[in-house]
Amino acid sequence: MKATLFATFVALLVVGCGGDAEFKIQEARESGATKLDLYRSEISDLSPLKELTNLKTLWLSDNSIPDDQKAMLKKALPDCKISFSD
Repeated sequence: MKATLFATFVALLVVGCGGDAEFKIQEARESGATKLDLYRSEISDLSPLKELTNLKTLWLSDNSIPDDQKAMLKKALPDCKISFSD
């Protein structure tokens, strides 16, 4: 499991996909996390987050997130308190 996470993290860094945020999302997916803090993570595509249906609290402050992405995420995670404040 740790080897898989490490390989995923390294691969994301190599292709420049915002390694820290992607790593946190992957970790939350695998652990079934109920809270996730992506404050200042420089993310704009929230598609991977819609799979995290266990989330109850999600912090996305200080990220440039388009309104359509916000609406999509609110619809995908209706039971999650999402903080978008810019």
